[in-house]
Amino acid sequence: MTSTTLRAMNRPSGSFFYRLALRFFGDREFPYGEDLKIQADAGIDRLAAAIMPKSYIRDSKRIALRFYYTIAALRVRTGHFVDPHNLDNVLRPNDQMDALTQALIQKMVADSLTHDTINEAQAIDEARETLFYLYALNIVGETDWFGNLTPTLQQRLTAIVGVIGQYHEQYFNALMSAVSAEKIKRDLFAPVLTFELYARDSGHRRRFDLREAYRMYPVLVEMALNVSREIAPLVKQPVRDAEELFFSYLFTAFVAHFEPAVIFPPIKVDIDITYRPALEVILKRMIAGMAEFNIVFTNRFKDDVDLVISDAMLTDVDSRYRFDWQHLPNVKELEQLRTRLSELKAQKFATRFERHEIANSQS
Repeated sequence: MTSTTLRAMNRPSGSFFYRLALRFFGDREFPYGEDLKIQADAGIDRLAAAIMPKSYIRDSKRIALRFYYTIAALRVRTGHFVDPHNLDNVLRPNDQMDALTQALIQKMVADSLTHDTINEAQAIDEARETLFYLYALNIVGETDWFGNLTPTLQQRLTAIVGVIGQYHEQYFNALMSAVSAEKIKRDLFAPVLTFELYARDSGHRRRFDLREAYRMYPVLVEMALNVSREIAPLVKQPVRDAEELFFSYLFTAFVAHFEPAVIFPPIKVDIDITYRPALEVILKRMIAGMAEFNIVFTNRFKDDVDLVISDAMLTDVDSRYRFDWQHLPNVKELEQLRTRLSELKAQKFATRFERHEIANSQS
């Protein structure tokens, strides 16, 4: 076993312990005293001002950073420092980073050197560890987060997004837009970075409700599962581990950043309310808010319409495709509508899959 391997095994998983502390103490009083809390918050404020002057650090991330700053300060005061070696696998040398990040590291080094238990080389290592932790929390501000990664990690992120693009074209017969690709790469940055060093970190392994995900986005569930399995060699994980680590990140990124008009088959809905025209406005707002569907409203129920909602009892419309509503729908009626919309979406996906010769067992 090499010395590098030994260092990797012995290096404590800092982000793992910080997340444990956050989950345990997040709803409790800060356990390290008011003075350290004030010092940590002042450090966080200086950091935020340095890299994200037009934004702010969310409260949940401030809690995590508060623990990080406090534990790091206690370590340094007692002469305990991070092992820098693994960080070189994910972060470029400081002098190859963008100017803003270099300035941030210099500020952090200067702060660390106020303690007489640390030298400059150790302070630089601590600053790089802090940068890694910021990135693991998805706090990047205006730094060049992608450019600050090693070429290996850059290539890995690019390759993962390439795999996603291939599946996007296969499933939806359309190229993934450059905007979607960039947003997905940005969302996957933190987990890819973190799992490069801490792939056994259970802090990220939160179970997803697959039943609800299947109900809302059946094809995107299948796509996320397939992509997570295919990228296993890229992230140097067994297939099962890659699926467990990356599925939820992939699935939520797909739902958030794929263009709905491209991936969701349009469902034409005619809302024809005669006696209470304001109700028609309300119903459109309610249905348009069902984000899992690509709803297209029309005012002609004979114009290739999928569903009709009306207060006029339109008997010439098949009852399977008609909702007779003369009032605001109750919870049960809304659920019936959502169920019918889900069935229509699945049918349209099935038709598309047959046309593109893609298996659709889960749709």
